[in-house]
Amino acid sequence: MLKKVLVVDDNGNNLLLERDLLAVAGFEVFEADNAASGIALTRKEKPDVIIMDVRLPDMRGTEAAKILRRDKETCGIPIVFVTASVMAEGMEEIRNIPNSGFIGKPINTRTFVREVSQFMRKKALVIEDNDSNLVLEKDLLEFAGFEVFEASNASSGILLARKEKPDVIIMDLRLPGMRGSEAATILRRDKETGDIPIVFVAATAIKEGTEEIRSITKSGFIGKPINTRTFAREVRQFLD
Repeated sequence: MLKKVLVVDDNGNNLLLERDLLAVAGFEVFEADNAASGIALTRKEKPDVIIMDVRLPDMRGTEAAKILRRDKETCGIPIVFVTASVMAEGMEEIRNIPNSGFIGKPINTRTFVREVSQFMRKKALVIEDNDSNLVLEKDLLEFAGFEVFEASNASSGILLARKEKPDVIIMDLRLPGMRGSEAATILRRDKETGDIPIVFVAATAIKEGTEEIRSITKSGFIGKPINTRTFAREVRQFLD
């Protein structure tokens, strides 16, 4: 299935250029020349990412973004603002929109698609047997724009990882029936899951646990209790 992109820009030339670049790269592209139409199309098509001019004829792009963020069906869609110049005030506007980013105009036709792709919604698998921690981590990641899958034990997590191929796995180190590091070793031996970054989350990383984590390639650690302000950003760092 093609990834959906919505381009909202009132400049016909810019709209055509961005649309063509994305279409050639294999995206299904929808377009709107004002904020109101863009909001309506977003609600109808549920695109994977929105590319929006900051200055639109009926309202600023950041105002349209705030409307989309208040709608539970569109609040998690990444928004990439594209504009010729953004003053300090405008940058502050963009920073206040969760799960958003910025590309300057004139766009670089060689890198534009790659830049947009970096903002595409990522899949995260959370493996945690503590319901409260599972709900908290899931909510924080969904608010940050991730599509989240969940499992309460290692066996279910391994099956989900093989089925969904998440972009990152967040796993408790101490799980019932099997330690997180053991589950990670199994995933590393599978060619389809061997390269998925694994972030271990645990209350304490004692020496033994630290050695376990170090032995797992492409893995990292976040301590509990998690920092709700930085958790999603810390997870995203493992995707870079």
